[in-house]
Amino acid sequence: MFNLIMSLLNNKSKYGLLSKLFHWLTAAGLVVQIPLGFYLVDLDFDQTRVDIENYHILFGLIIFYATLIRLTSNYCHLHQISMIMLFLVKKF
Repeated sequence: MFNLIMSLLNNKSKYGLLSKLFHWLTAAGLVVQIPLGFYLVDLDFDQTRVDIENYHILFGLIIFYATLIRLTSNYCHLHQISMIMLFLVKKF
């Protein structure tokens, strides 16, 4: 159980499963979003276009928040390591 929890989190030598998951979720979302945006340019204005635009916006927000969570997680991890190093330097 401990190994599973530790594999979810980042360590000094590699990224954890959560960081990898958020990275690939963002990458896959962008692979879908970019062609969808180009497809929307050629559509006539009707209900189908409005529906697709709504999905495009929803997926864009999901990508934005996944990226925000990933960056916040990485920042907190780096801040945690720097606080540990600061504690060790002050102690010795």
